[in-house]
Parts: sequence; C-alpha cells; structure tokens
Amino acid sequence: MALADQRFQTLTTATPAFRLINLRTNYMHNSWYQNVPGLKRGAHASNALHMHPADIHSMGIRDGDAVEASNEYGRVQVAVRSDESLREGVVAMTHGWGNRHTPGMRVAQQHPGVNINALLPNGPGSFEKLSNQASMSGVPVSIQPVTTVADNDANH
Repeated sequence: MALADQRFQTLTTATPAFRLINLRTNYMHNSWYQNVPGLKRGAHASNALHMHPADIHSMGIRDGDAVEASNEYGRVQVAVRSDESLREGVVAMTHGWGNRHTPGMRVAQQHPGVNINALLPNGPGSFEKLSNQASMSGVPVSIQPVTTVADNDANH
C-alpha cells in the first residue's frame, strides 16, 4: 500500500513526459516465442516502441525513426511505431526480447530486438508486494529522437 501511495503522490507532483507500459501480442509471450521462426516476420521481426501518432508528430519524428528511451535505470535505442490505440503520453513495448547472445537461440540472435528490462525499476522495493511481481507498467521514461542508431548489444 505504501508503494501505491508513493506512486500516486509522484503522479500528482511531477508528471513525466511518458509512461511505459507492456505491450502484449500474439507474437511474443515473455521470451517464449523469441526463437520461433514463423513469428519473426514483418512488423513482428522486432519490438518497436509504440507511441500515439500525436506524440510522434509533436516530437518532429516519423514512424520508423529511432528514438532513445531513458530513465534513472537505463536507456535503450529503438524504432518508433505509430499506434492509435494508445493514449497520448503512453508508450508501449513488448518484453522478452534482447537475446542476441543467448546460446542455442539462432532465430533470436538474428532478430534480437531491444531488452526493455534496462528501463525497469530494480533493487529493493522494485516489485509489487502483494503479487511479488516486478513493477513493469507505468514506468516513467523520457523519449528523445536520435540521429544514429547504436548497436543494441549495449542494451542487453
């Protein structure tokens, strides 16, 4: 309860530009589908950062451009994808990606994607006590356009 109260107080005093939530798809469940060839095609060959079109427009970027998402826990570079199903100020990514160097996962190594765990709270108090689950939704992030895309090995 104290963690929920703390998060509510943070929301009322200092609203971040964006909040990161989990994106669920039929093409990835945790990391279970990372190595299934038939699920790594087209728009699902990687895990883009989904943003509302108005947010993309206000940043002066276009669908597919690279952005850097960062917060106190880390930073990742990722392509942005327009998604009208999101509210403005909310960004979403699928987790379970980032297996460029995982032994035995040939498909995952070819389509590593970005490991969003780099942006998630960690350490003492970083989990929801009632369910004992990691805090993975509503995470404050800053989003900035980038001109050159870094090698995502640093994000895994």
